[in-house]
Amino acid sequence: MPLSHNCKALLRRAVPYIEPDEELMDSFGSLYERLVSLNQQINVTAVTDEAGVTLKHIADSLSPLCLEELGEFRAPLCYDIGCGGGFPGLPLALTKENMKITMVDSTEKKIKALEESVRLLGLNNVRCLCGRAEELACKGSAHREKADLVFSRALARLDMLCELCLPFVKKGGYFIALKGKDAPAELEEAKNAIKLLGGRLVRLQETTLSPNCFDGLELTEEERAVAQEFARSKRYLVIIKKIAPTPDKYPRAFAQIKKKKL
Repeated sequence: MPLSHNCKALLRRAVPYIEPDEELMDSFGSLYERLVSLNQQINVTAVTDEAGVTLKHIADSLSPLCLEELGEFRAPLCYDIGCGGGFPGLPLALTKENMKITMVDSTEKKIKALEESVRLLGLNNVRCLCGRAEELACKGSAHREKADLVFSRALARLDMLCELCLPFVKKGGYFIALKGKDAPAELEEAKNAIKLLGGRLVRLQETTLSPNCFDGLELTEEERAVAQEFARSKRYLVIIKKIAPTPDKYPRAFAQIKKKKL
């Protein structure tokens, strides 16, 4: 099913750095339909209205496409760590066919559902992998330090997230964390972990929208409320470049990661 006219307008305003054609908009509509259907089987999101999914899941997932760093790779090998219902990986894969994305989650039923989503959406540039990040990226793993780009959204605080994600990134690649209002504080907590794990902070980039971003659009009262809430919400991208190999002892077992910060 295609997105409604209003939601197409919302998406174009929220992500002006891409130019989605009607085929891509139809794919986003199918993604919305699939998410609502999936949510009846597995509770993956509290957001199920069309405007909410369009902005809070699809538009938010596409925010890394504003980064100039992505242009360094012609056909990047990417990982989405803790992908859950498929965000940010699925919107990125639909928009950028040159991205080869491995979706990682530790919950088998989510991965099985995601595999069906990939089939229904006709995506040939996505594979799904069930496993714990700290085990998949351990010393000697086929996944360790192979990725050009690693994304993660709403999985854990940044200091923990760095230990789970940076071991996947090859030297010269980037870890990009999609974060909310607490990003500046989380970054302060994570500075030592970033250094220990072979990373270097490039910048913290705010992606919060202008308060008047959606002015002039003909929206329902409910859609306008969702749009205004999204425009007010603080959002950031944490861009970390991998400049040295991650020491062999990282990542640690999850219990250790959780118990003792780097």
